Amino acid sequence: MTAGGRHRLGAPRQTVRRRLWDRHRRAEADALNDQEPAWTVLYGPWSRAFWAFAALPVPRPLVVDAHTAEELWEQMRAAEMSLALAGDRS
Repeated sequence: MTAGGRHRLGAPRQTVRRRLWDRHRRAEADALNDQEPAWTVLYGPWSRAFWAFAALPVPRPLVVDAHTAEELWEQMRAAEMSLALAGDRS
């Protein structure tokens, strides 16, 4: 049995157009990342979620996620407040 289509051996190369999924949400993540120097903010098109990784000194990795940029911002503030209240912030 031989494979058919453009992936078969010997098939001519084809140019495939790259798709950028969720451009608006990626732009929101980039804007939030620019506004928050203590965090690294990303948008995951596969998970359809925003992610923030603490770039400030913490005793263990700190990652928060949310479905919207606004929710993520709130999660980031809550995490910072928890650190401040626990006295874990260096």
